[in-house]
Amino acid sequence: MTMSGFMYLNDYGKTLPYDPGGGFALWMQTLTNYHAQVNQVRVCPSAPEKKLRIDTIGTADRAWDWNSTPPYRGSYALNGWLYSGDPYFNSAGDTLKRFTTEMSIQKPSQTPAFVDSVWVDLWPYATDTPARDLYNGELSNGANAGPIGRCTIARHGGRSPSTAPRKVPAGQKLPGAFNVGCADGHVEFSPLEKLSGFYWHRDYVPPPSRPK
Repeated sequence: MTMSGFMYLNDYGKTLPYDPGGGFALWMQTLTNYHAQVNQVRVCPSAPEKKLRIDTIGTADRAWDWNSTPPYRGSYALNGWLYSGDPYFNSAGDTLKRFTTEMSIQKPSQTPAFVDSVWVDLWPYATDTPARDLYNGELSNGANAGPIGRCTIARHGGRSPSTAPRKVPAGQKLPGAFNVGCADGHVEFSPLEKLSGFYWHRDYVPPPSRPK
């Protein structure tokens, strides 16, 4: 998925569109049509598809179901700052955070493109607090918000994702790990503690109190 997304960027000179053909099919439709008619590539073996429940949030051990035309399912999110445009994050400050061209990605090897997640996309800020429920994650901090909690899930790292802790006390180290595909094309297995240390948007400054 990561390589396909950046092949699209190289061919079209822009990052993935938010809803290219209508029907709210988002990045999934673009990659399916552009790369290959293969839906299983979006599904992590540790978070498989289960009974279809349209517009349902995923968990550490279950894929999300997205209500689009056609419907899509998956276990990964696109870093929303890599959309070429979206209807939600349009304030002056947020517009400047977007990666809209390849040249705007300042740290490709540290910029997430796709990541394990309970939902289809996310827009992390440096001020986000990681979720403490590592089974369900946290979908949002408010309407249309897409904080880092969407990918704070213990899907990997030694324990079964079905046993991911539901309440890790504040200040305690987050157990588990996640897979992330970065803008330079490499895929990395990383501890959850390093989530905030990636460069999620343009001019991102990692929080000094968290691991980088």
